Order: sequence, then C-alpha cells, then structure tokens
Amino acid sequence: IGLTTPYSKCKAVLELLATIYPKTLGFRIYACYGTGEEHKGEYASIIYKFAKEMKQGKRPVIWGDGTQTRDFIYIDDVIDCIVRNRNKTGVIDVGTGFICTFNKIVEIINEKLHKHIKPKYIKKPSLYIDNTICCDPCRTKVSLRSGIQKVIDSI
Repeated sequence: IGLTTPYSKCKAVLELLATIYPKTLGFRIYACYGTGEEHKGEYASIIYKFAKEMKQGKRPVIWGDGTQTRDFIYIDDVIDCIVRNRNKTGVIDVGTGFICTFNKIVEIINEKLHKHIKPKYIKKPSLYIDNTICCDPCRTKVSLRSGIQKVIDSI
C-alpha cells in the first residue's frame, strides 16, 4: 500500500531512525488488543469495540465486507515479547503469525455471548487497509478465543 496513511508514514520514519541509530530497538506491533481499552475511545481495538457493542446488544459496524484481516495479539503477549527481546537491536515484529477476518471476530464474540448479532456493513474509506500480512510469530500464551473472552469479561 506504500506510504499513503499517517500510520504507514509513522512506521517508515521509525524504521528509518533505527537505521540511523543502529543500537536501537524498535517493535513493529500488529493489531494489539486487551482489557481496559475504554480510555482509548475511538482508538480502542476492533475486538474491544465489537465486544462492547455486542455485549450491549448493538450491531458492530464493519467498514467493507468484513473479509479484511489483521494479526491480532493480546497485550500480555506483546509485553512478554518486549521484555524477552529488550537487549536486542533492530526491528522486531510482534504478532501471532496468524490472520483473522473481522467477520470471524464477530462470529467468536457471538459464540462467547451466546448471541446471533449481525454486523452492519458500511462503505470503507478510500485509504482503509484491507489486509495486513501476518508476521513471523513471537511466542504467545493467549489464544484469540481466550483473549476475546478476557475482553468480554472485563466490559
């Protein structure tokens, strides 16, 4: 997709800085989610937003058709990866190595809540990222299903 979004531009600048200052360590964190995201408002993860809306019986809004993918990783696993690699240099991917669609996230939340809420699909913005690549996986302890359950239980 190139450097078309503020997010991609920020990532590129950080990776450039890592080449200028070789004794640095950067983490390329994929779609992180977890409990306690209320304070993030509109910047909360999709998993948190969908779980909160669906727990209230509301239909989650998906931009596009729901087939877009992300490599979702639970916050505890992100922290573990950072601590494990804190003495290294370079840029390290922090993800599970598995991609999941937004439709699948809605399906899992419905399963956990014992509901059958259908998402509302709307037109996606022009710069919207449909799919992210999955990264080389870091070691994780929290599965997507158990992470989603933790989020649901925290709301």
